Amino acid sequence: MGEGDILDWSGSVRGTGELLAILLVTSGIALLFGVYQGCRWCRLLAWSGWGLLPLVSLFFLLNAFCRWQLNFDNPFKQGALLNHAVRFTAPAVLFVWMWPCRKMDGQGFSTTLWFMRVAVSATFLGHGLNALRGSPSHVELIQVTSINIFNHAISSPMADSILDAIGFFDFVIAILFLARQWRAVALWMAIWGFVTAASRLTTYGIGEGWAGAAIRIANGGLPYVIWLLWRRRA
Repeated sequence: MGEGDILDWSGSVRGTGELLAILLVTSGIALLFGVYQGCRWCRLLAWSGWGLLPLVSLFFLLNAFCRWQLNFDNPFKQGALLNHAVRFTAPAVLFVWMWPCRKMDGQGFSTTLWFMRVAVSATFLGHGLNALRGSPSHVELIQVTSINIFNHAISSPMADSILDAIGFFDFVIAILFLARQWRAVALWMAIWGFVTAASRLTTYGIGEGWAGAAIRIANGGLPYVIWLLWRRRA
């Protein structure tokens, strides 16, 4: 849709948007075919998607860096590298776990898990800080969602108070997630990550909000994976 800070940073480089779109869509579709293990061509597509994962991770990392650089004076975008940590970490972790000759020993597993925990905590910290600063976009999400779901309008001061509570809770949860291996915390972060992603649908509708929801689905997906791993090892 011609959006993305990396496109603004690249300026007039022709074809950048089209190339990035092909990269992201191709890798996403190819990886989906990995669920059909009985199909030779499906496996080939899945491995093709796997090979593109480093570029996907690099794309999200550069996009976050460009957002930070282009909006250096905007306090709500200064934490772009924190807010988007899950986006560029998830493809990198998936690439490591899908490595054909992978021999994940105990130390390697623990290291990878720590990368995931740091990324999830960073994302929650970044969003928590934006909430505590009173991010206007988050206030809008609260107000419009309240009208669309509960048919009840929330005043701006009330939305600000709710946002302060959310920001404080996100901050505390992020610290606890790093400090202790509590499955309840990981499960809550997964649920809250999915809820906040779905808020784009309740606010803007499916037609306009699906892209925003899809790109944020990893905010709940990565802590859900961690919860599953902790549950399996318990």
